Parts: sequence; C-alpha cells; structure tokens
Amino acid sequence: MPPASGMRLGHFAEELFATYLHLSGYKSIHRNLQIIQHKQTVGELDFIAQDEAEQWHHIELAYKIYCFDPSMSQEELSCCVGSNQKDLLIDKLAKLRDHQLPLLHKESTQDILRERGIPTSSILQSVCLKGQLYVPYEQELPAFSHLNPNAVAGYYIRLEQIEAFHETTDQFFIPKKLNWMLSPDLAVDWQPYEIFKGKASALLEDRWSPLCWRKTEKGQLSRFFLVWW
Repeated sequence: MPPASGMRLGHFAEELFATYLHLSGYKSIHRNLQIIQHKQTVGELDFIAQDEAEQWHHIELAYKIYCFDPSMSQEELSCCVGSNQKDLLIDKLAKLRDHQLPLLHKESTQDILRERGIPTSSILQSVCLKGQLYVPYEQELPAFSHLNPNAVAGYYIRLEQIEAFHETTDQFFIPKKLNWMLSPDLAVDWQPYEIFKGKASALLEDRWSPLCWRKTEKGQLSRFFLVWW
C-alpha cells in the first residue's frame, strides 16, 4: 500500500494499521473517535475495534522515529530523541499513560461509546508502538534492556563524519519524509557524494536532520540520519 500524495507520515501509519486490523478479522472498526465534553474536544481514541471473538479493544497507535543518544542519560528510555531533538520517547509514553489511555474511562467517552452500541465495561486497552531507532555511527553500545533491538533501522552521523564517504564510490538519496517508513529502494535517483553533501548541508543549516539512503558499489543499501546537533 503506497502512501497517497500529501498524506502525513502518522496518517499513513494509521491507514496501514487499519488495513492490518481488517485483514486480521477485526470488525466494527472505529477510528479517531473524538471525545467532546462541554462542547470542547478533550481528545480522541485512535481505534475502537471488535475482534473475531466479539471482544472490544481500545488501541492507541504511535509510529515514532528516534535517535538513541547515550550522552543524554543513564536511563535507556530517556536517550531516545527525535531526529531534530523536538520530542522524547519518555514524553510520548507519559502522554499515553496519563492522557490517552485514561480518556477511555471519562464519562463523556462512555456516553459516546454507548451511543454507538459499544459495551463499556469490558473493553481491553493496549498500545501499538511501532517505529525506527537509529544508533550512533560506529559506536559500541551495550545490549538494550527495554528497547527492541529489532527496531534499529540504521545509524545517525554528523556532517564532519561523512567526509569518510567522500573517498568511496557510494551514492546517496534523500527521501521525502512520507517515505521514511520504507526500506531503501534501488530504483531511485541516486546521486554522488558531492551533490548529496550540498543538498544535505542546506537542510542542516535550517536545523533539519534528513534521513538518507546509501548505496555501495556492490549494491548494498542502508539508511542513516545526518543530524545537525
């Protein structure tokens, strides 16, 4: 399922997850259910769905991309920061715990669910937190205790470090943000190092860390964030 033009990355993740629920036998899928209290929107539930056994579920979905910066903290979860240092994993987890999940139990939420014929006493709650993790370039890290090592999608690197790539015949590509979920593809407009560096440097000057794809002479593909911080 390719992303539609103009779609946000989070919306694309929601579309994929809705398709997964449908193919997994879930029915009566309600998405982005707005909760209104005293004529004001106080939040929304990502997914309310009924499985094949007629059990209702409240599922909060999040697709996040983080860089693991071990200099930030000795606490593993506190080291996960957005590529532009604007969001933290621990903040997202706190919002899920303190706002998104408790929202189900508000009286206004219960009223909306009852109006839709959804029983409110036995809904199971869960969080589907998917995403990618990027680790420091060529830095040894201890085994993760709380993070899924399978989430590691690549590395992050700073501008002064990529000079080593100049001595290779590697080629590069900067995908649009909507395509950050995708694995690198051979069928793109690959560019030599000098052209890539010029485009990437302009983005870094605006404090935007681009996700980059890299192709070696042997056709091996990888991805990395070039960070400004």
